[in-house]
Amino acid sequence: MAKRIFTSIALLILIAVTSFPVYAAFPGELYDNDEFDFSVPEGLESRVKFWKKVYTQYSTQHAIIHDIDDLNVIYDVVYLGDKPLSSRQRRRKLRPYIRKYKKILRKLARQKDYNNLDYEEERIY
Repeated sequence: MAKRIFTSIALLILIAVTSFPVYAAFPGELYDNDEFDFSVPEGLESRVKFWKKVYTQYSTQHAIIHDIDDLNVIYDVVYLGDKPLSSRQRRRKLRPYIRKYKKILRKLARQKDYNNLDYEEERIY
């Protein structure tokens, strides 16, 4: 009986110890942000800013429709839903949005007078 109680207690201790996350702090693995120079090369500032925005404000459930040359220009952010989608499903879901913005951009490229733009055209212009 005592052996069984001892085994049960040992098993409970083992489960309790292994169920908590373990944080190893080896010398040299803990740094302050000031110790690193994360300078951004000249000319890449806007791209770094874009990717910081992507990774801090959006999840994998979002698709960002942006200008290919100027990443600061974001036309739309599309929520893709809670369920994971295949690449094909993502493309299908995004197709109408991409068509919409292509149409607006083509119209703006042909336009000579920008005084009579609708809301979306004005926002994109």
